[in-house]
Amino acid sequence: MLKANTINFVPTLPEWKLEVIDKTGFGAMNKIMMQWDNDDALVWPYEQTWFELITPDDESSGRWTTFFNPTQFKGGVPTLVGWVGGDEAWEMEEQTNEEVLDDAIKNLKVMFPTIRKPDRVVVTRWGKEENILGTYSYKVSEVLIL
Repeated sequence: MLKANTINFVPTLPEWKLEVIDKTGFGAMNKIMMQWDNDDALVWPYEQTWFELITPDDESSGRWTTFFNPTQFKGGVPTLVGWVGGDEAWEMEEQTNEEVLDDAIKNLKVMFPTIRKPDRVVVTRWGKEENILGTYSYKVSEVLIL
């Protein structure tokens, strides 16, 4: 919100703070949380926490290739969380939930061919949250504060 200049401060922020805000990068990271009702949906290794799909460097690389497996921490309920960041995170915010799910499942099927669509899905769109407008900040350039 600071970078989008949607907050008015009274009194106005000092110039050095505005410079820090201006020289800080801001990005997006989104998730798709998927849960299945039946234990037979678990077609991935139960105790392996992370899965990474390595893809060729093309239009699909980086899109829904990282998955967290919290199943063992959720009492055995089959659950996967897909992660997408950077430009892909901003782009996916324009997709419907069904399109996001289709993209994620397509990559999961490469790793686990018998996986089926989940029973419940939640998709984040942090860049569209009016009071957040993204996910993380990062250093763009050196800022000297005196």
